[in-house]
Amino acid sequence: MINLIRKLRFLYLVHLKWRRFSFGKNPYFGLNVNMTARHSITIGDNFYMGRFSQIECDAIIGDNVMFANFVGVVGRYDHHY
Repeated sequence: MINLIRKLRFLYLVHLKWRRFSFGKNPYFGLNVNMTARHSITIGDNFYMGRFSQIECDAIIGDNVMFANFVGVVGRYDHHY
């Protein structure tokens, strides 16, 4: 039952809420994660983002990247990472 809820949450986040961003294979998002960007966010394979983290700028994140809990990548739409 828990696995079904996790899969539904993942499908909602990737295919509905963040549908304009691109994700590689096997991403994981913790609870209360926030992503916004003016143009785009591109995330590679095997990405992990811990709870209460946020990305609030245009970003390109490579493969095998891990963000801990409470990490923020924030810009005023003028930073490119």
